[in-house]
Amino acid sequence: MKERFKSIKKLMSWIQIIIYMAFFIIISSAYLYYITKNATASITTGVIASLFIFHYTIYLSKAKEKEIHYLKELQKYATNMTFYLQAGNNVLKALELSKQRLDQTIQKDIDKTIKKLQSEAKLDTDHFKKYQFSSINLFHKQLKIKYEAGGNTKDLFNKVNQSINFEIVKRDELFRRKNVLKKQVILMTFMVLSIPLFLAFASKNLYDVFLSTGYLAVVANILLFSMLIVNLVFLQKTTNDTSIHF
Repeated sequence: MKERFKSIKKLMSWIQIIIYMAFFIIISSAYLYYITKNATASITTGVIASLFIFHYTIYLSKAKEKEIHYLKELQKYATNMTFYLQAGNNVLKALELSKQRLDQTIQKDIDKTIKKLQSEAKLDTDHFKKYQFSSINLFHKQLKIKYEAGGNTKDLFNKVNQSINFEIVKRDELFRRKNVLKKQVILMTFMVLSIPLFLAFASKNLYDVFLSTGYLAVVANILLFSMLIVNLVFLQKTTNDTSIHF
């Protein structure tokens, strides 16, 4: 939980978090109160639902944007490394030159590799696996061969750099396709959510009879709302998963 909260804080300020949460709580609670007329159940469910909505829509969307940014930075890193190695630099010097003008997070990861190389003469790139970028892992395997056995830089890295470019393009295409599907499902979800509102507005007397059943009506409406929120949660998780494994 602490790690997840730290991740959220890296992507958003306190003010942004409070504004998003307040907005979701107000909208969710107001909607539920309008269709249930039960303040306690509406506010309680609204607060819980807002936590899920915030995490699985706002946070995951921003995390995805950051992931895409990191992948492009890793692409630049691989291109820079290949360039400096072809220019005749050794692996250590190429790493030092390649980290310039990259994102600070990527720079820190490169620095870890540099320190291990300087202190133990060992090329350690395992910490890059956290990005779940298959092609960059292949690049590092080739880099290890270059460091330990030498070899022609063009032969070692030409195909793997093409794989990096290919994977980024395919990830982008997959994300775009999933995003189109997500928008369609969200539209259908809002249409379903609008049905109780429509009934409460257009057929007030009939809807009042439904509400007169007491907690049965409240539970039915909250269950419908909760099921749709859970559906959106899984939808966002599926949309964000664009990993490609070689």
